[in-house]
Amino acid sequence: MTFALPLNIRYKIITFWPKIALFGLKFICNLQCHIKGIDRIPTQPLIIVSNHQSIWETLFFIAYFPKKICFIYKKELNYIPFFGWGLILLDMIAINRSDGFNSFKKVSEIGTEKLKHNYSILIFPEGTRAPSGKIQKFKIGASLLAKNTRCNILPIVHNAGNFWKKNSFMIQPGIIQLSIGDVITIDSLTPGEINIIIYEWIKKEFDKINCQDHINQN
Repeated sequence: MTFALPLNIRYKIITFWPKIALFGLKFICNLQCHIKGIDRIPTQPLIIVSNHQSIWETLFFIAYFPKKICFIYKKELNYIPFFGWGLILLDMIAINRSDGFNSFKKVSEIGTEKLKHNYSILIFPEGTRAPSGKIQKFKIGASLLAKNTRCNILPIVHNAGNFWKKNSFMIQPGIIQLSIGDVITIDSLTPGEINIIIYEWIKKEFDKINCQDHINQN
């Protein structure tokens, strides 16, 4: 219904649905979120890097962040009725994950344009959702994109998978812990060094979150 409207208006209309979904999660499912470091979100566009565990985080980022968000996602999602059509109308970056070099070239070109137009780019460096309680090996794409676009990185980690697991429709009540790190300045770093810094911060903070969550439950 929104295809004939300008992109900015389409974005506002279509992204209203995740806000409704988060409202429903809070007041119907009793699934809430505690955010640490909310004051660290800068006003300028950047590359957001997060662990990938649950459907929840895809709702959260697009509904909560003050800047417009551009997802990088597998193109197969475009084929899902309504949901996929919405992604297409949001003009985000759909990639063929089996076509490595051309996919990265596309991400770099479109990502550069999106950053110029005041979008932040969201990347899940694990590539696919991890089981709850785990952080998988990071692919280097986010670090390469940061270096190519000269854009700094905001690392974020959460434990939503403890309450809404991968490939599950079952939602457990509780409080998701989400932590926002300091912006990582990439100027003097190589992509490999950037990737290590991101991974080590996310893994350390993730373990801290899960440890505290375990203590609270007991």
